[in-house]
Amino acid sequence: MPPRILAFTTLYPNPRAPFDGLFVRARLEAMARHAPVHALIPVLWRPGSSPTANNGFYRSVHRHDQLAVSYRRFFNVPRYGKRWDARLMAASVRRTFRELVAQVQPDVIDAHWGYPDGVAAAILARECGVPYAITVRGDDLNVFLDTPARSGQIVDALQGAHRVIGVCADLTRTAESVGVDPKRTAVVPNGVDADLFRPVERDVARSDLGIDADTPLIVSVGRLSREKGYELIFDAMARLDGSGGPRTHLAIVGKRGKDRAYEDELEVQARALGLQDRVHLPGPAPQADLSKWFSAADVSCLASTREGWPNVILESLASGCPVVAARVGGVPEVLTDPAVGLVFDRTVADLTSALQSALTATWDRNRIRTYAEERSWDECARRCIDVLR
Repeated sequence: MPPRILAFTTLYPNPRAPFDGLFVRARLEAMARHAPVHALIPVLWRPGSSPTANNGFYRSVHRHDQLAVSYRRFFNVPRYGKRWDARLMAASVRRTFRELVAQVQPDVIDAHWGYPDGVAAAILARECGVPYAITVRGDDLNVFLDTPARSGQIVDALQGAHRVIGVCADLTRTAESVGVDPKRTAVVPNGVDADLFRPVERDVARSDLGIDADTPLIVSVGRLSREKGYELIFDAMARLDGSGGPRTHLAIVGKRGKDRAYEDELEVQARALGLQDRVHLPGPAPQADLSKWFSAADVSCLASTREGWPNVILESLASGCPVVAARVGGVPEVLTDPAVGLVFDRTVADLTSALQSALTATWDRNRIRTYAEERSWDECARRCIDVLR
């Protein structure tokens, strides 16, 4: 029999990684097809808001016919009260949590994000005497463990968890380094929606996006922020120009970050390298439209300084586009087959070599697509349920 699961997650996108919340939703919806799952979603209170009306994100989950969802507002103190986020979240939803434990009688609490959700879930699960698991996804360990106001709370919650699930082995190693028993860790990578991300005919994609048919194109999908390492791609492009090949273009598809100084630095760098006419910033694209960018590209590139399990890689592969990505976090665990992409060390020379190889190689895009199809959300859900069982 599958376990009865009470999921606990704010589910809204992390400000540092705006699409990550979509991956939590996808996993829960897939799990609900294989086990009884009830989700408790704390919703950040804003004046005049209702629990399900903050945005369409919540409404779309609420309509899912196999995933039962309950909402409860929680309060926090903006900017200066981050150390209290988990305690305030637990206090705000305590009554609803206890009611659901009595109603659902869960075998396990399935919490997402190390902080604040994981810490709040740990507080409440301990009070109710229910085993709990925490799934860690990236910045909740890579960044917050270096924040004194949060790190102690995170470590305590992780050490008390019956299971710590990492979306990549790099994260479970980090959890083990702060005292989590390796016997209680498990790796369950994210999946990909191969129906949403699928190849588009190259000429059609380029025509729709206004891209010349013969232009070598690199696409990098992600917010415009320092940790994405775009300056490294700029330097590599300049070296590619020096090799005598055709002049390569770069499209950065994503939202602007908050670091305006970094954007200014990139503009200065682009001008100094003569790239100002070949670096394009089309802004963010809906998930449904990202396949056009991947299909139009010769290669997609991820030059980040840190990552957990970057779903953008699987999304590119599901669209048939090969990937060149930095050897950080879980990237080597995603790109295990050189027939679908290349992993590089974060140096200009290594990235230049990888891009040169990728841009001149003949890729089998059907094989790339098949590689991604084997990593579905259903497979992710089954593995999660096995761990929770």
